[in-house]
Amino acid sequence: WQKRVYAGQNRDIYPAEAPLDILESGPKPDFLASITDAPVLKEINYTWPELYENSMFRKLRFHINALSKLYLKRTGHDPRNLPKAFRSFVWVEVFRKGDSLRPSAHTDGGYLMGRYWPQLKKNALKFNFEDPRGINPPFGKTHSHLAEEGDLTMFPTWASHFITPNMKSQPAVCYTFAVYPEDGNTLDFEDDLSGNLIISETMK
Repeated sequence: WQKRVYAGQNRDIYPAEAPLDILESGPKPDFLASITDAPVLKEINYTWPELYENSMFRKLRFHINALSKLYLKRTGHDPRNLPKAFRSFVWVEVFRKGDSLRPSAHTDGGYLMGRYWPQLKKNALKFNFEDPRGINPPFGKTHSHLAEEGDLTMFPTWASHFITPNMKSQPAVCYTFAVYPEDGNTLDFEDDLSGNLIISETMK
């Protein structure tokens, strides 16, 4: 439902003739409006003004845009080659008690992904990344990040990640986002410079 709402908000890259028909969405359909068998139902409203017209949500998108530039600069991109504004898809995930997220990654032509936690009890869950180099030693390790309320984490789209079950009774709320060039998912995997990062550490 959130994918279809976003498609309706971005008709320039989803120029379907039929209303909200993202099954025929034009030249740049990405994972956020991927092929789905779910029909468009007349009795369902595919708009979300409570979110898209909210001033705090607009402020969040402004900060995502600014932080994306900083992230890309630190991963090796020349700021002069970056767009002034990105096209970002933000969707909301709610983790009730016991809810979790299985490992997933997206290689769909975006710059980066991220997660912002506006509501999260302390020690409720962990945000984990899997080693993309495989399971055999010395690889195969999992980096575990104890998410806290107010955290915003950015990472490459190809980074496999998962979330452990929420151990608290209060739901955990996460704004998850994917950041793209202005004209959609036009990046090749070779355009992602985060895989070239080399971190060295001197140990005694």
